[in-house]
Amino acid sequence: MLSKRLSDFIFLGIIVLVIIAVVVARFFLLGVFDDRIEEAKETNEDLEIELLENQQLISDYRDDVLPSEAELHRAMPSSYSYTRLRNKVQGHLELEGITAEAHRDRSVEINENAAIPPEAALSEYAGPYDAVGIRIRFNTDDVSEAADVVDRLYAQDQLFVLHSVEYETGGTSRLDLRFITFYHLQE
Repeated sequence: MLSKRLSDFIFLGIIVLVIIAVVVARFFLLGVFDDRIEEAKETNEDLEIELLENQQLISDYRDDVLPSEAELHRAMPSSYSYTRLRNKVQGHLELEGITAEAHRDRSVEINENAAIPPEAALSEYAGPYDAVGIRIRFNTDDVSEAADVVDRLYAQDQLFVLHSVEYETGGTSRLDLRFITFYHLQE
């Protein structure tokens, strides 16, 4: 049997160890929470910057005036070719440095039956012309690449109208650009 004095020391030692464990656990948890809060703040700041850049991109093209019908007519190819359009878009992406490398995860999708909402400014052209949708997606760390792609396609002899821009962040930042282009009706 242990003496009363040794028993009291053991009891006090256990109490001191429990108090030390609680204090250490508290500081550890506070440190973990502080780290998470700092990460969340940094992520929020990054998202705010990206949001401002996207808003700037939208405002840069908001006041674009639609061309006259005669200009539209000249800017529309007379025949549609899925392969030609896809290769044209991919070629322009390559010229902007958006390559088919695995880390870029670039994709170009062509929708031959693009629907233009009736309230859209371009809806008046939906009848006399065939609308073709183009969706371009790729990974990027530089939002300005969106403006570069838009500028390059706008400068072409064919009409490309920017329909929407989406920028997803997370482990990898992903840019999603949607365009509409027109062709003369095929009969």
